[in-house]
Amino acid sequence: MNPDELMTEIGGSYLWLNIPDIEDSECRQEVENILCVERLATARTVAELLTFTDWRERLVGHVLAVRKGPRQFASAMLDSLADPRGYAIVPTCAALVLALADDEPDQWMRRCVAVDRSPFDGDVGWSLDKMAFHLGWSTKDPGGHSPNDGKDFYVHLALFRWVTNS
Repeated sequence: MNPDELMTEIGGSYLWLNIPDIEDSECRQEVENILCVERLATARTVAELLTFTDWRERLVGHVLAVRKGPRQFASAMLDSLADPRGYAIVPTCAALVLALADDEPDQWMRRCVAVDRSPFDGDVGWSLDKMAFHLGWSTKDPGGHSPNDGKDFYVHLALFRWVTNS
């Protein structure tokens, strides 16, 4: 299944990924709707979603990547930050926390340093800092919400942990 077919299959379920609330049963149901297509999405399709030109596909890609095993998609997630899409920036870094949790940090830290931190009024930099804090690469928590769109890193991290455990 290619990205366009996959997005058609899940309909508007992706909307619940912008500001997810896993305590909301309707949100969980919509995420489960996305997870129903997991078996139809190859690793290649998931990688394509993660680097797609639109934030919607990227958000769906995060859910599927986390479910399929996020480590294999870490490179695609980092690649997406070189060409960021607003609503997908914070979720990308939240998914990277799971993808890189048990990995050797040196190679990943070098790649993160090379990413332009300025796009979207600093959302990329703030999100990378939040990710580094959660991975233990930094002792400084940037706190608060993303500077451009006010996203809460923790709701995305909670969503991805729920997806991993459901």
